[in-house]
Amino acid sequence: MKKILLISSVTAAMLFFAACGDSSSGGNTGSSSVSSTSSETSSSSSSILPSERKYADLIGSEYDLATFNVPLSKVSFANGYELDTTFSMGSGAFHDATDAENIVYFVSDRGPVITCEESESITGTKICDSGEIFVLNDFTPSIIKGEITGSKIKILDIIDLKDTNANPVTGISPELSNYTLAAYNQDGSGITKNIDGINPSAIVKTADGFFIAEEYGPSILKVDLDGNIIDRLVPENMVDEYQGSGYNIMDVLPDIIKNRAENRGITGLSINPESTKLFYMLESPLDNPKYSESRNVRLAEYNINQEVSTQYWYKLDSKSTSISEIVAIDNNQLLVAEKSDTETIVYKVDLLFATPLYDEFFDINTKPSFESIKGDTYKNEASILPDGRPEMKILEKTEIFKTSSDTNIAKAIDGLANLGDGNFILINNTDSTNSEDTIISSVALSVE
Repeated sequence: MKKILLISSVTAAMLFFAACGDSSSGGNTGSSSVSSTSSETSSSSSSILPSERKYADLIGSEYDLATFNVPLSKVSFANGYELDTTFSMGSGAFHDATDAENIVYFVSDRGPVITCEESESITGTKICDSGEIFVLNDFTPSIIKGEITGSKIKILDIIDLKDTNANPVTGISPELSNYTLAAYNQDGSGITKNIDGINPSAIVKTADGFFIAEEYGPSILKVDLDGNIIDRLVPENMVDEYQGSGYNIMDVLPDIIKNRAENRGITGLSINPESTKLFYMLESPLDNPKYSESRNVRLAEYNINQEVSTQYWYKLDSKSTSISEIVAIDNNQLLVAEKSDTETIVYKVDLLFATPLYDEFFDINTKPSFESIKGDTYKNEASILPDGRPEMKILEKTEIFKTSSDTNIAKAIDGLANLGDGNFILINNTDSTNSEDTIISSVALSVE
């Protein structure tokens, strides 16, 4: 049963866009279904001018697409090492068809973070043994509206993400049963976990706001046009873990996806043209029993009105690749970006005649688990004969594009925006703490 918690508290390819003005706007087999038991709160946001944004000083700035590095601040460590941090905006990208062709929305990551394990190689001193160092613990994850003209991008707006009471949110990780990594300041002192902390990874825009996927929960955020988070959609049976949250918590996503590996939550998010269905994918297979030993990823179709998820079988190229982005071409055809350390391959898949995952694969106790299936098909003889269910098969993948074939494009792509007419924007994410450049590039892809 659904529960709702109500709370108070690039070197890039040159882009030759015409300089145009901004016209911004605005159960079944394989399904997990839940029903509503409470009403939701309404948004009480007021219009917030760009000059009132937290990062207002960055608005109006113009950058090269090949080195889209937006500076934040220099952070000093106890040994004298200084780290230049940047506002990494490449966690996700989306173009709204109602906007001018050169307008793209991006979403930032959770801010500058390095792991304890890599702290010595980066700073010269091992700061902690295990966990994550939030170099700027006051960073606010944000939505970025950009205008691309020629080889430049101009920041038109940066929209802070905020809770129901309009308080800016943080990228610091929450304390959840399925996310237990310790958090530290750059001096090695501990940071209190934040139940409202988010790690954005993908974004889509609708007429009245945005949906943003994030990796901690994993969860999907429903956000209004001013950046206020109206709802946080989380896996079933996790609502009680969000006591004291500044959001409305709705446990409407399948319970089983909470079994993702830490920080390998939802990284791919898209929406159909009618804005009735969200498509989402986790970065990697579930830890069911071990994500690193599987290639089977769940591609989910979420009916927004019915609050039902249907899942399909997507198989990674190898155990070392992961999902970084998805784009809906229509109601059934999707582009899936699958990346490794050396390249990103964009595939097209079609759900029209695909067989959804069997209902039992929504249960963590099912043996063998979906993640344990070794082949490309599955037929459970004990259950298929009585009910006539078809054989489950992997989704057929058609390669559309490969970044390793173009030296002017970042190899690991995190955001993919469909501009229409076969043109797409690609962007990588840098975690805001290393010397890698954020690169925006344009490609023409044949998706028919």
